Amino acid sequence: MPRADKTKVLLESQGSDDAGIMAVVAKQMQTSWEKKRKDKETKYFTDAQTVLHQCVTEHKEGFLEAVADLNSAYEKFVQDYAGVEDEIRKLLIQLSLEQQKLVTLAGKKHEQMAESEKIREREQVRGMAVAKKATEDFHRLTTTLHDHE
Repeated sequence: MPRADKTKVLLESQGSDDAGIMAVVAKQMQTSWEKKRKDKETKYFTDAQTVLHQCVTEHKEGFLEAVADLNSAYEKFVQDYAGVEDEIRKLLIQLSLEQQKLVTLAGKKHEQMAESEKIREREQVRGMAVAKKATEDFHRLTTTLHDHE
């Protein structure tokens, strides 16, 4: 084989070795980058979880106090509301009793008025009878006096 051909073969084999080396180096770099990226992601999520846990821990007590305050306020509201409802119920019962008294009094007053009306009519009829008799007596007396004249 001539020397030029040997050099060409040597360069070609050296070129293919370089390409293989470059491919291996590129693959190692890609693997290294992926490992670094995964490590960074893992560190990021670990740090985020730590910060989140710390935040939850710091604010947990405040949150629980706020919940306790809300529960206390709601319980007070329910108690106050029940007390107001009891007062309203008492007032409605008193109102109902007073209304019943008024109905009873109105019934008695109606009965009294009806009885009073009967008595008034009876006395009025009696008074009219007395007036009629007096008129008749007067008429009779005047007639008798007139006849004797």
